[in-house]
Amino acid sequence: MGLGDFWYNIKWALSSAFEKLLKQLKKITADNKQIVFQIKIAGIIFAALLVVTVLVTVLVVKKHNSQKKVIPVFNVERITEDQLFIPDEPDFLPDVILENEQKKNWTKEDAKKFWTDPATYPAEVWQDKISGAVDKLLERIP
Repeated sequence: MGLGDFWYNIKWALSSAFEKLLKQLKKITADNKQIVFQIKIAGIIFAALLVVTVLVTVLVVKKHNSQKKVIPVFNVERITEDQLFIPDEPDFLPDVILENEQKKNWTKEDAKKFWTDPATYPAEVWQDKISGAVDKLLERIP
């Protein structure tokens, strides 16, 4: 016997038992209408009690869930503004003086910043610097 035959036999047995039960109920209801009325009232009361039970259960569960403390699964560190945004670039340029008073008289200390005495170095040093600068200049020309 296959699985399909098994389910067919169960369906047939249940349907025949259900049909017998319905015939008995029809016979009882035809004889006693008061019993039918009492069964309907009992069914309505049962349905009302079922609805009230479900509502109370839902309210209790909702209240319990609202009082339940939430336990975080992992710790989250607060992100600071410095971590979230790129900081401004530092202002590393020196202040620009747009206008400068001209000096009428220069001292030796003032001129030392801008002057190198050529006599302090031998002539070959200056020759090497000049020829290196000229070679770089000529290499750039196509």
